[in-house]
Amino acid sequence: KKLIFTVLLVTLSLFGNTQVIADFTADTTEFCTPYLVTFQDMSQGGPIIYRKWIFTPTNFALGNQTNPSSSFVTPGYYDITLIVSDGTDTSIITKANFIQVFKNPIAKFSTSLPLSGCTPIEVQFTNQSIMGDAPITGFKWTYGDNSPLNLSPNPKHSYQQHGLFTVSLAVTDANGCKASTDSVNLINAIKSPE
Repeated sequence: KKLIFTVLLVTLSLFGNTQVIADFTADTTEFCTPYLVTFQDMSQGGPIIYRKWIFTPTNFALGNQTNPSSSFVTPGYYDITLIVSDGTDTSIITKANFIQVFKNPIAKFSTSLPLSGCTPIEVQFTNQSIMGDAPITGFKWTYGDNSPLNLSPNPKHSYQQHGLFTVSLAVTDANGCKASTDSVNLINAIKSPE
């Protein structure tokens, strides 16, 4: 009887559940939209047989997943909840504003006139980009005529070659969020008479 009692104690110790405490982390918590976040269950205790992740009121993961992923598109802050259970005890953790999705900038620009005429045509470009959640810190202008990139916010460019040229502006803000815009065949440079 003593031997049986000892074995039962060991069995209960080996298989007995410790208190479950929900916790989690993620591969990143601040990013530009869109982004696919991978979460990692860091809960203690168990063994855990049930997990429910709540990313938004309409976006959740069931099925006892330890490393689910969720895509976030709309800028803003998101509370993330994890519910875990070992079949007896349940633990719930909600991390308020755990995810921050930055608003992207919008790239826009205007130009001086004329946009069509004999070469050389000198055009003034004016940045009119709209800030997202952070100031715009980087500019890349492509003029379509194989000239070098221009990194100024409001550059001036002289078209020496004839042809139709597409102008592109790419911007980057302090959060690393990016946006770009293309104006197809914006410049019509006509070969000057000889």
